[in-house]
Amino acid sequence: MERHILDACRKVVDRVGEPEAIAFHGAFSERAKEGCSAGDVELGRVMRLVSGVFSMCSREDPSQPFGPIATFPDGTRTLMPEDLREEELDDLEAVLQASENPVFVARIADALWIRRRNPAFARRAITAYLASGEMTEGDSWVPRKDSLRRAAQLASG
Repeated sequence: MERHILDACRKVVDRVGEPEAIAFHGAFSERAKEGCSAGDVELGRVMRLVSGVFSMCSREDPSQPFGPIATFPDGTRTLMPEDLREEELDDLEAVLQASENPVFVARIADALWIRRRNPAFARRAITAYLASGEMTEGDSWVPRKDSLRRAAQLASG
């Protein structure tokens, strides 16, 4: 993967101030639009992919831990792990090196675990989910609960 794409990922992650996946979804979506507007089709494609991974909603069902953020009247829906193609999984694996931010690492590694079933991704996701649970402060306990629940699901599964 081109260095400028990894740098762009790192910058987006560094700008996100909230420990919630939906904040990453919005930030990567915005960067995808900027990349496309500037004519960098590859940057736009990768940023859209990462945004899609962060659009998935957490579920309590360990057999299907993510749901779509939206389902449309025609039956289509937003991205789910099973939609990821092999080349997109390769892109996510490359993007994983862009940052050590626990929220970023947890979601990307988890999507890779779901599709590739490599235990190294599960271990990395567990560690990152536990760390991201510690990042939560303030009024919202939901991100902490979701992170700890998913870490426990991965560890027991």
